[in-house]
Amino acid sequence: LAVTGAVTTTTTATVGTDLTVTGGDITYGNGQNATLFVAAVAGTNTAGKDLTISAGQSTGSGVGGNIYFKTSDGAGSGTTPNTANALATAMRIFDNLAVSIFGNLLLDSDGAKLMFGADSEIVLEHDHDQGLKIASNIGDPAPRFTLESNNADAQGPQLFFLKDGSGPDNGDEVGEIVFSSEGDDAGGHTFGRMRCSIDDV
Repeated sequence: LAVTGAVTTTTTATVGTDLTVTGGDITYGNGQNATLFVAAVAGTNTAGKDLTISAGQSTGSGVGGNIYFKTSDGAGSGTTPNTANALATAMRIFDNLAVSIFGNLLLDSDGAKLMFGADSEIVLEHDHDQGLKIASNIGDPAPRFTLESNNADAQGPQLFFLKDGSGPDNGDEVGEIVFSSEGDDAGGHTFGRMRCSIDDV
């Protein structure tokens, strides 16, 4: 069946093979909720089937397509009640497997980053040289790391340093807190430290 014009059906349409849409959009009517799902498999103890959503594939050094999840809020409903509110991206899956959620939280498999707040005010990142790092561009109040315990017993929160290597020896360092800053030459300097080492194993 070849159709060159528009097709409208008022009943359920069943496609018995793959469906290819050469146009750019599939639009559900706005008069009802819509669902995209994989039907249940008949039988006893049968496994459900996967649903795959894929963006456009790239070739060679070309950048792959991203996947966007969008929604709209009621911000404009008070002033323009008869106008559709703009769509905003709630989640984006990038071609490099990074995931941006709500524009504030970024899960990045490449750099192992978690970003919170507008303009990435707080970044939780794993760096090969510096280990797990929490960076903040907030100046006032200054960023701080808080351990809070809400239990009712006498035990308070702990900052726990554990060295679990084999063959401990006298003089081994157990843990250290280092206070470092840029100096007047813009280089990094250690201005103080608290260190614990083993006096006698």
